Amino acid sequence: MQDFSNLTFNQAHSRTAQRQALDRDVAAGQKMIISAVIINLLVVAMTILLPSLQPTHDTGIALMIGGWIANITAALIALLGLMRIGKGFEWSVIGRLALGVLAFFPCINLITLLIVNAMASTHLKAAGYQVGLFGARPKG
Repeated sequence: MQDFSNLTFNQAHSRTAQRQALDRDVAAGQKMIISAVIINLLVVAMTILLPSLQPTHDTGIALMIGGWIANITAALIALLGLMRIGKGFEWSVIGRLALGVLAFFPCINLITLLIVNAMASTHLKAAGYQVGLFGARPKG
């Protein structure tokens, strides 16, 4: 009888279906975070450029309200993305909620999102994903 106890297997083949599902959560969350960062940067650009355009009072108010709506939308997208990435990384619920709270603070949210995005990129590259400017996709 042959002894197969010393056999080793390729690590890529031993990945479980559960880990692959968690990696898909990280990839989906990363795309949400990238969207939130883009919206945040557009709002910051609008905030900087708006005074130089010298809009009328009514137009200025409309743009300001639009900026707030875009900010809230970006925060909600960021919150969902952080929850997905947190689930993929198997972070505790309290840790995910703490990151979610940071998504609602201007400037801090951008820093938080960029750090988590970098962590997700590193993780996804190690998991065999191709990571680009607009998120990750499986190689192949």
